[in-house]
Amino acid sequence: MKAFLVYLAIGIGVIVVQTTVLTLPRFEGVFYDLLIPMAVFARLNLTGARAWALILATGFVMDLFSGGPFGLYMTVYFWIFVGVRGVSKLCDVQGALFRSLLVGVCVLAEHVVFCVFFTVSGDSAPALLCHLGSVLWQVVFGGVSGPALIRGLEMLNRRIKAAWEVGSSNEQDLAIP
Repeated sequence: MKAFLVYLAIGIGVIVVQTTVLTLPRFEGVFYDLLIPMAVFARLNLTGARAWALILATGFVMDLFSGGPFGLYMTVYFWIFVGVRGVSKLCDVQGALFRSLLVGVCVLAEHVVFCVFFTVSGDSAPALLCHLGSVLWQVVFGGVSGPALIRGLEMLNRRIKAAWEVGSSNEQDLAIP
């Protein structure tokens, strides 16, 4: 439970940074959704119920903070989670190259879902050709930086597990026989 709260706090911190700092005109179109590597990490490293809860909670908070149509980010993270689950059953996703491709494809899939969602909802559809350069840049940037972010979360996960094991062994040492 403690690990879940740590990842939820990290996710909320990323959401706050994404919706405040990264929406400034200077950063527009440069950064991809930084919760995508967290969704990939959650699927690959957390248990089923905790991973689902983390994905739905971060998607819900992102929907609240983003100002976009409610449910959009929850839907995107859900389908990314399901897609990574399917791919991880078929392929070994532990290599950095494969993770790079996986994050890049997830970033592209997010933009495709955005285009479909806005086209179906009747809002002005974002012209894909006008944004194609920034989308391709975000896919490449996600492919380059995504594996490092996932690796950082995995290192944090190992530290949390090690601290949990040390804490539980200390409690056992203190138990009265």
